[in-house]
Amino acid sequence: MKVAALYDIHGNLPALHAVLDELEDVKPDLLVIGGDIVSGPMPAQTLERLFRLETKVRFIRGNCDREVVMAFDGEPLRPGMSAKGREKTEWVAKQLTRAQRDFLSQLPQLFVHDIEGIGEVLFCHA
Repeated sequence: MKVAALYDIHGNLPALHAVLDELEDVKPDLLVIGGDIVSGPMPAQTLERLFRLETKVRFIRGNCDREVVMAFDGEPLRPGMSAKGREKTEWVAKQLTRAQRDFLSQLPQLFVHDIEGIGEVLFCHA
């Protein structure tokens, strides 16, 4: 089984396209999206592109995904976040639909998968 793990996409749709193009040759059986998906310049478009993947996909939540959901909901963001970080997180939250927010809010923190020849592999965001 071939597994590709993509982490920290951060709403960078052009970079995601480039990586997905590279994976066309690899043809993974499973794609793990390891969190921090939307916190960047093209959040909604990046998420929608991932939804259209034909490969089996498992998502996990990153810290930025959690913060964007909190901003969407109007909850206070973590105390140590800079003013610039707050502004960015709030902007990203405003780009998302309710359905996208709901998707991000239900993502698990961990994914464990048994890979033949290796055993159980734990995927997490850190």
